[in-house]
Amino acid sequence: MIEVVKEGKAPKNIRQIGQVSGNQKVYLEDYVITYLKQIPASDESMRVIILYGKKEMMGDELCWFVNGAVGAEKDFFMEKTVIDQESWQRVNEMAGRFFPELTVLGWAIVGSESTKEIEEQILRTQKQFFRPDQKLYFEYNTEEKEEYIYLYEKGKMRQQSGYYIYYERNECMQNYMVSLRAAERHPEEFEADRATHQFREVVSEKKQEIHRRRSATLMTCVSLVLMMVIMVIGVTMLNNYEKMQNMEQVLYQISGKIEQSTDAEEAAKMEEVQGADDVVAENVQEVEQLVQEVDEPAPSVSREELAQSGETTSENMTEETEEESPQDEPLQDESLQDEPMQEISDEQIEDASAPLAPEQTTYVIQKGDTLAQICLKYYGNLSNMDKICEMNAIENKDNIFYGQKILLP
Repeated sequence: MIEVVKEGKAPKNIRQIGQVSGNQKVYLEDYVITYLKQIPASDESMRVIILYGKKEMMGDELCWFVNGAVGAEKDFFMEKTVIDQESWQRVNEMAGRFFPELTVLGWAIVGSESTKEIEEQILRTQKQFFRPDQKLYFEYNTEEKEEYIYLYEKGKMRQQSGYYIYYERNECMQNYMVSLRAAERHPEEFEADRATHQFREVVSEKKQEIHRRRSATLMTCVSLVLMMVIMVIGVTMLNNYEKMQNMEQVLYQISGKIEQSTDAEEAAKMEEVQGADDVVAENVQEVEQLVQEVDEPAPSVSREELAQSGETTSENMTEETEEESPQDEPLQDESLQDEPMQEISDEQIEDASAPLAPEQTTYVIQKGDTLAQICLKYYGNLSNMDKICEMNAIENKDNIFYGQKILLP
């Protein structure tokens, strides 16, 4: 069978016992050493302890870490072996309870006598109950206070010159030692402990009963307070409901009055708008009449009538000049008499017959006037609105005020 050993690290807190040599090193945990040296052993008997732990490789060295121990029966068998099959089974049961993750590394014997007389039984026990890889053997003489470490190799127990003690938090071994102390105590102590335990149970039950009563009383008080709060909330909700109803009626009345007032205001506004529309309609009618009067054609005059009227006017003017000037006064410029009268062209006649351009007038803005109304009133259209704005430096057509004087083209 090939044994697989994991790589490990050396413990930090260690103490060396003797001279350690070779490629195999043994590390015993402090609680295990304490347990082995405190086992009571009479002069007539020896104790057998099974050692538990794990093996790890650190470089080229094989290290045995022992951190668990379980004692066999107190009776030491002086037959073929120092342990029987029934004791081995009970040890396995106890190890499964306290050291489930550890494996058997070997065993130990604690006693006051020398083991030289039972060397054959020790070898026979090693071969019968332990595998070849479980070859660690520890021996402690309680009378001489001496311990020895052996490794079983090639059918012989080879003594090791030294080993290490290391320290760690070994709770499993602590629990096992506590259980042994409780089992070995005197019966009177157990009775005292039992009475103490019963008394504590009675006291704890009374405390629990008092706590339950207090809790029940507190819950009753809390429930009563909650009921009172719920009743108060219900009464206030009923009162508030009646107040809300009254408030709704008042709001309905107020809303009805507001609707009536808004209807009256809207009717008044509609009347004002209708009156304004009537005024605008009247103004539009007046403007239309003015436009019709302006648009009526002037009486046409023929060229013959214009020529006759020009001859008559020239004759009259010559007669007047002759009457005014003395007959014997000679003309200052004789060349004027010799010059013939120039003829009047058709273009000059048309220019003479064209109406003169109206002069600029001043207008004072009245209440309700707009530039559009003024243009319609004076011109019949809106074509002169921009010209009015330019003449009066008006930037916004709708921005005129009462009493303002403006020029009209």
